[in-house]
Amino acid sequence: RSDVLIQLHHACCDGIAIYQVVRDLMIAYAAELSDGAAIKFPSIDDSLLRDRESTGRKFGALMKLLFHQAARLPHVFNFFARTPAQLVPHQPQEYEGEAPSNFPALIAHHFDTTTSAAIRDSLKTGVTVNDVLMRDLFLAIRGFRRTQGIENNLSWLRLMIPTILRRASQFRASAANMIGAVFLDRRGLGMSDPELLLDGIQREMNQ
Repeated sequence: RSDVLIQLHHACCDGIAIYQVVRDLMIAYAAELSDGAAIKFPSIDDSLLRDRESTGRKFGALMKLLFHQAARLPHVFNFFARTPAQLVPHQPQEYEGEAPSNFPALIAHHFDTTTSAAIRDSLKTGVTVNDVLMRDLFLAIRGFRRTQGIENNLSWLRLMIPTILRRASQFRASAANMIGAVFLDRRGLGMSDPELLLDGIQREMNQ
């Protein structure tokens, strides 16, 4: 058995494109082992990349979107006005030695079927699995900072959540980056009640 680690920076492709790259790699591998059997790659349409920065909305829908976004201008102000805290205080130091053997490293966790089902079964109406995981990540960060002796409930913690911007018509485009980002800010003061924290995240993600 061999393990293949594929690490792609989000600057060159989004999550869907990563699956495209892995899919084509697996098809090419299968073709190499098939003694010349005819194996076709899924078709792609590079012309779809020309309008990847377009919203794809008609004029009326675009005006509605702009009105909706204007209502979020206070969030834009808060993004620049707030300074997110470091996970732990850190001062970069000069290091001339060799990189650790596990660098760069990935940290990942896969929920088993039972745990995944339990999370889904616990959801309230309108709440997604992602909402719950973002809530729990905020709580985990606050808990970790406490173990490090950091107890500043006024510090802002910020999460960046990638969002897919591909329209259904663009799923046949070649590997590319078509994502945006949503930022969630919370203070320790706003995390005392996990249910209220979850409600706030759910409302903000639905705006």
